[in-house]
Amino acid sequence: MRTYLHIGQYVEARDKFEKCLQKNTDAADLISKQQQRSSLSQEKILNDIISYLESSLPLKYSIKCQYLAAQQIRQAGQTRTSLKYLNSLSTMPRLSDQPNKAIHDEILFYLTTYSDDAHLLDYYIRHEFHTQAFEYKCSLTVFRDHIYMPLLKRNHIKHLFNYILSHNNNNSFTHHLKFICTYLNEQEMYHSLQQLQLFMNDFTNAAITSIKLFTLNRTTYLDLFEKRLNYLRNALECFQQGKIDTEQTMMKIQ
Repeated sequence: MRTYLHIGQYVEARDKFEKCLQKNTDAADLISKQQQRSSLSQEKILNDIISYLESSLPLKYSIKCQYLAAQQIRQAGQTRTSLKYLNSLSTMPRLSDQPNKAIHDEILFYLTTYSDDAHLLDYYIRHEFHTQAFEYKCSLTVFRDHIYMPLLKRNHIKHLFNYILSHNNNNSFTHHLKFICTYLNEQEMYHSLQQLQLFMNDFTNAAITSIKLFTLNRTTYLDLFEKRLNYLRNALECFQQGKIDTEQTMMKIQ
C-alpha cells in the first residue's frame, strides 16, 4: 500500500487503506478491549502514513513508469521484450508530478477522515499553518494542549496574539484564554501567565502574578531585596494601569 503513496497514486492508496482503517466517526464508539487494540493499531498505521507523506517528495516520471510497467507485466504475464510490453510504454499516459499541495491535501484527508482534532492540530502547528489552527473549532482542553502550549514551547505564541489582534477576535477567544490562565497558574508558570494576562489587559491579576514571582522560591531577604524588587515595581505599575482602566470604564457607563 505504501508503494501507491511512494509514486503519488493517492486515489489507489485511499482505496487500499480504507479496508484497514476505521473512520473517526466510528472510532468514538470503541469500547471493548479488542476494539481499543484495533484503535491503537489504526493510530500506528496513520502515524506511519502521515510521517511518510511528510518526509516524501514526488518521484520522477521515469520511476513511476518503471513501477507501472512492471505492474502491467505481472498482470498480463508479458515479458520485457514482448511487442505488447513496448507498445504499453509508448501509449502510457504521462503522469504529472504531484505538487506539495497534493501531499498536504492527502495528509489532511487521512487526518480528517480517520484521526481526531488533536492530531490535525498537531500537524497544523508543526508546519506553521497557524491560521488554519486558530480557526479550527475544538474543545478548551484540545486548544490548550495542541495549540497554545506547543506555540508557547516554540516561542511562537506571538502568532496567536497577532491573529487575535488583527482579526479583532478577542471576544471569541475569551473563554479559551481564561482557561489557559487557570492552567498556567496551577502549573506555577507565572512568567507565561503574566504575559497572557498583559495581553488580555487583565492588569489586576497581572499585578498579583508579579507579587507571586517576587515571593516564588525565595532564599533570603537579601535575595528579595537585590534581585526581585523589579517584580514589585511591575506589580505597582499594573495596579495603577488597572485603576486607570476601571475609571475609564466607569466614565463610559455614566
